[in-house]
Amino acid sequence: MARTKRKNAQEPAGTIEQEPAGTIERLCRPRDETPNVPHLDAQRQDDGNRCVGPASAELRAMAQNVIDDVDEHRHLREARVMLLVEGSAATAARLEKGERVSAGKASKLTPVQRVMTSRGDEPGYDFVIRLSGDCLERIGFAEPPEERPADAIGQVLPLLDHELLHCSTRILGEWIDRGAKLTARVAELGGDHLETCDDIEDGKGRVLIRYRQRKDGRYVWAVRKHDLEEFRGVAERWGAWRRDVAELVDAIVRREPPGLFDEQTGKALVETAAAAIAASAG
Repeated sequence: MARTKRKNAQEPAGTIEQEPAGTIERLCRPRDETPNVPHLDAQRQDDGNRCVGPASAELRAMAQNVIDDVDEHRHLREARVMLLVEGSAATAARLEKGERVSAGKASKLTPVQRVMTSRGDEPGYDFVIRLSGDCLERIGFAEPPEERPADAIGQVLPLLDHELLHCSTRILGEWIDRGAKLTARVAELGGDHLETCDDIEDGKGRVLIRYRQRKDGRYVWAVRKHDLEEFRGVAERWGAWRRDVAELVDAIVRREPPGLFDEQTGKALVETAAAAIAASAG
């Protein structure tokens, strides 16, 4: 087997590029420019049932900070992401009833859409992320910063992080002989190298490496699926019965190296999540 292509394969988790303490403040810092989440010069559209418009400068700055500060998003430093906020009467009604709704959705633009969103020498967008304005309003983020609930930012940042993770590239796999060839190939790939799977070999003893695909110097963009698809009931009955389930549980429980937040902030976010789960179950 000369090469194995694995589209949308699971990607290794990234890390924050700076110290974890004070991360919320750093990821919320204002920006004069947001090159990867550019300002969209368009008017808000509202037909009475559904409205959609460009995200605020604050949201774009937060998304840009996540791209710049989280290593797992480093490929997006070569992308253009359109950030929108949308709402609808139907979503608002479902939230009022306590039903689950999608807080955001990320999509890859088609070649036609990229042409339509280009302006002169300015290239078109690669991805679009649509955030639910109804959800943002529900958690209090739509309020002025000084009037927001304390946990509003702590819910918006993970949402942006989550949707940006869907904005990915095509992932390829390749079998390489260990030793000098492996070292040279990894060096050649540079930042596009994702991981060397030392525990995976083919019949010839070659090791598998995984990397982001480029074509004509540009990334081949793709939408990344979730690392884990599972039902809560199955987890309750059978525990970490699959490797991906076990890896997620381990990431939550152990969090080594530490997560983005300092201990006090992390504890507060966990308590907030637990309260939200209890409220939705009640």
